[in-house]
Formats: sequence, C-alpha cells, structure tokens
Amino acid sequence: MDTQNLSIDGFKLFPFHRKVSNNNRFYGSSLILIKTNIRAGVKIIENKLADKIWLKLCKNFFGLERDLYICFSYINPKNSPYIQSIDTEPFEEIEMDIMRYKNTGNVLLAGDINAKTKLAKDY
Repeated sequence: MDTQNLSIDGFKLFPFHRKVSNNNRFYGSSLILIKTNIRAGVKIIENKLADKIWLKLCKNFFGLERDLYICFSYINPKNSPYIQSIDTEPFEEIEMDIMRYKNTGNVLLAGDINAKTKLAKDY
C-alpha cells in the first residue's frame, strides 16, 4: 500500500506493513491515525509489523487513574498462507504482552483475532 500521499487533515498517519510474500507483494498492512491534538499523549510502544500494534494512552495527558494500553491486532485464520509463513504463535505473544502491560495500566484488546469457539471454524 502506498501511504506516502495519504493525508487526512488533523491526523498523523502511522503505517505498518507485513512482510513481503514470494510474489513480491505485502501480505497486508494496518494504519493507525492519531488526532494531532492528542498525539502528545499517545505513544506507539510496540509493533510487530501489522499483526499487533500496541499504543499507550498516558494517564497524565488524558486524566486517567492508570495508563491505558491498547492492542490493535489482526490474526489470520490458522490455515492461512501467512500464518504458515511465520515462526511465532500470535495468541501466545498477545497473552505475554497482556501479562506485561497489566501490571502498569489497563489493557484493551481490539481487532480481528479469528478466535476459535470450541469446535467452530476460525473464519
């Protein structure tokens, strides 16, 4: 995705691209738009390409009791070519992240995680 010419008044754009496939195309991308008047209170603290992006909303800036850690995540279905091409387990990574961030703030998980429900398929 070409994000160099993408611009929305009043927002700062942060693109995150997945790795390039064998046919020289990205597996996908994610975009985070942060309103410029709150940008000082929002920190991008971690991102693993476009799979999971962690933001921290600073408690002092927003008048919160605790910092708020937000994870925007997209996890492909288990049998997708992309999942087969990576050497990590996305659900385990997110669980470890939550364990780390919950000690210093509140945690919000958002996105499409293609979670399983007992015997139902993940799509």
